[in-house]
Amino acid sequence: MRLVIFIIFTFLMGNNLFSQWCNDTLTIGHDTTLCAGQSVVLHADQAYISYLWNTNSTASSITVTTPGIYSCAAKIVDSANIVINGDFDYGNLLFTSNYVYGTGGSYGLLSNDGQYAISTNASLTHVNFSPCTDHTTGTGNFMIVNGSAVANQSVWCQTVAVVPATDYIFSAWFTSVHSSNPAILNFSINNTSIGSNVNVSSTTCLWQNFFQTWTSGPTQISANICIKNQNVNPSGNDFAIDDIYFAQVCEFHDTVTVLYNDYPNVDLGNDTLICEGDTVHLDASADSISTYLWNNSSVSPFHDAFSTDTLWVEVANGNCKNSDTIVVETAAFPVVDLGSDTLLCSGSSLILDAENLGASYLWQDNSTNAQLVVTSSGTYWVDVFYNIQCVTTDSIDVLVGNNPTPFLEPDQAFCEGDSVKLDPGIWNQYAWSNGSSMPFIWVKPSISTQYGVVVWDAAGCFDSTSTDVTMIPMPQPAIMSNTDTICFGSYLFLNATGGQNYIWNNGANLGDTWQVVPSQPDIYTVTATNSYNNVECSADTSIFIFAYDCNTLFMPTAFSPNGDGINDDFGPVGLFNLEIYEFYIYSRWGQLVFSTLDVSKHWDGKDINGNFLNSDVFTYVIRLKEPLMDQYEIVGTVQLIR
Repeated sequence: MRLVIFIIFTFLMGNNLFSQWCNDTLTIGHDTTLCAGQSVVLHADQAYISYLWNTNSTASSITVTTPGIYSCAAKIVDSANIVINGDFDYGNLLFTSNYVYGTGGSYGLLSNDGQYAISTNASLTHVNFSPCTDHTTGTGNFMIVNGSAVANQSVWCQTVAVVPATDYIFSAWFTSVHSSNPAILNFSINNTSIGSNVNVSSTTCLWQNFFQTWTSGPTQISANICIKNQNVNPSGNDFAIDDIYFAQVCEFHDTVTVLYNDYPNVDLGNDTLICEGDTVHLDASADSISTYLWNNSSVSPFHDAFSTDTLWVEVANGNCKNSDTIVVETAAFPVVDLGSDTLLCSGSSLILDAENLGASYLWQDNSTNAQLVVTSSGTYWVDVFYNIQCVTTDSIDVLVGNNPTPFLEPDQAFCEGDSVKLDPGIWNQYAWSNGSSMPFIWVKPSISTQYGVVVWDAAGCFDSTSTDVTMIPMPQPAIMSNTDTICFGSYLFLNATGGQNYIWNNGANLGDTWQVVPSQPDIYTVTATNSYNNVECSADTSIFIFAYDCNTLFMPTAFSPNGDGINDDFGPVGLFNLEIYEFYIYSRWGQLVFSTLDVSKHWDGKDINGNFLNSDVFTYVIRLKEPLMDQYEIVGTVQLIR
């Protein structure tokens, strides 16, 4: 008998250990690519007890409409029961109890309180017990209990192996076998209650279920499972227990990547008409990854159509497809011949005929008849077209002979850098002395030069004319002064050079010298002129004279540090004695670019590192103290000009 029990125990323990492995999988779908606007349902189709998606959904399935990575964690109860003999099929084995197995008496096997028995029918253990049977099969074993008057006595206990930090479920079925004073059951693991105490229904043979989850500790490898009776009233208090179940809750994960493709944008354009012999280039290109299929089986993104046809193309970006169709029609060109170039005598006419049945016409004079009457020299052309765009153009040169009378203005002059157009009129043929055969020429000789031309009309008549062309050198004005800074009331001489004649900005023709007495900072301008044969060539130049009150501090508003010796630096101007002097220059962003405590030192347009600064507006701050005065500060702006 001991050998049989050992074999059963070993077999059950083997199953118990195997059950710790949650040998299941979760599949929520496959990686997929959707087209814009589509959706896919991801479904965990196994019978799990809970679901948690990375979208926070707890449903068994979700509908996906946006690309991304989607994952689900699903929990399921392992079908293997870790409790050994939880259905009591092996009788009074493999569990412990504070109760004692029934010893018998006048009412049957469970005549005394605090006893239990394993049986197939409760009425077989006590004459007053209802004929309750096994919870699951109705014919198997279950545990019948005559409740004790002592609280917290374990009715049933078993220690099982567990995996650390793992979820488990604890389930058991119970029923009253006598209606009076029903039991109050407590379920615990390692002496800690799991859930609340359960009041057993007074209805006999009505199986009720206890179900709770429990999580093992991070290092826990065993669990002592117990069922206790809290009812201390010995009257009645009789119940049965069956199908005690303790199983691991397994969590499984799966991830699916959902990608989105846009529908390719394809537009072949409107239906089109091309002329015979022409080609229309059709472009269906969408992007670098799309594929193409034309109705002629071409897989290129492009197609050249040259005949009447209906063409379509399908563009695919993965499984996202789009298509377009275009109808191409062809039309013939009209035939036009205005004849060869023609010479006419004065008073004659010529009829130009572009007749094409059903065609439209447009001549160079905007007339729209099929014919045009010509009486004068010129180039005549006509556009003849079918369906607007299939156009044939032809032209003819018609010449009417006249005695030529070429004319060139005599003794022409031009300013250096310019040129002169020599135009003798419109004639049939030209031969210039410089070898040109053009109707007119542009010349700009460096010395006086004579140009001649011979012209012919359509009848072969010719004549000639000539003219002298002289270049006038451009003046190179300059203003010389011994200084560009002067005190109010002083005078200086401005001397102009580089031209024949000079006019100053006061409007006076003072010659090349002007004596000025500035009362304020001012710009003085002179215009220098060279002339020949009533043609004048002029240029001007200016000088800035900085005039100031030499007894007062003055700050210029601009300077140009270009190295010409004029306004090359910036700083206070004036005769003054100072006890305190500080001079700072800041950029528009508040960055210090220059500073000095030396009143004789001015800013040269460079930053503190010696780098040239670009044209801009800068802020200056001057702190100073003059004798017998309080210290004060001057703030202003100056324009740096490059």
